Amino acid sequence: PGYPGYSGEIPLDAATLPETLRAAGYETIMVGKWHNTPAADNVPGGSKHNWPTQRGFDTFYGFMDGETNHFFPTRLMLNNQVLPIDEYPRDYYAGDDWMNQGIRFIKDLRTSDTEKPFLLYVANNAVHSPIQAKPSDLAKYKGRYDDGWTAARLARHGRQLEMGLTPPGTKMPASDPRAPRWEDTAPANRPLYTRHMEAYAAMLDNADQNVGKLVAYLTAIGELD
Repeated sequence: PGYPGYSGEIPLDAATLPETLRAAGYETIMVGKWHNTPAADNVPGGSKHNWPTQRGFDTFYGFMDGETNHFFPTRLMLNNQVLPIDEYPRDYYAGDDWMNQGIRFIKDLRTSDTEKPFLLYVANNAVHSPIQAKPSDLAKYKGRYDDGWTAARLARHGRQLEMGLTPPGTKMPASDPRAPRWEDTAPANRPLYTRHMEAYAAMLDNADQNVGKLVAYLTAIGELD
């Protein structure tokens, strides 16, 4: 905040998607990261006019800050209340929690109403910092990026051409000038760089797994379409 045209919040005269759908008879559910409320209002004593449940969501489970620990989220909330959590399970991971709760909210809805349409908005905090991944997901990518980011870009570009995702003859764009070529990096720093890439990939893998979990559930109850 403090810059012209940027207040850090959605104007009240700009209708949100959940506000529009709720007015049309939908159940509206959100899990994950909100981050659409200025920090000064992001406290129990602050104005709640731009909190999730005031901007169209019947149910909100997640956090309202810009980032949080993926293994121990701070100020985890249900609707307008901070949940009194002092300890998380040893295998807790935020990305899993968002989807598990989202599916639970759909199940709760369907136990009382089998027809009401719903919006489930899953706002992952992957792959936002802090870059943290589960050990089981990290293990899949051990050594995957040891050749560096230049080689990874070339390999991905080649696969995109082979799969027809990009037209034949598409040239790979130049790398961001702020990022050095892999061969120009200090060898002593490369283990850290590869670890960053492994962790980033593992976080995205987990997000994919959870999307798959939701697709499987909606398929099982006959509501994927």
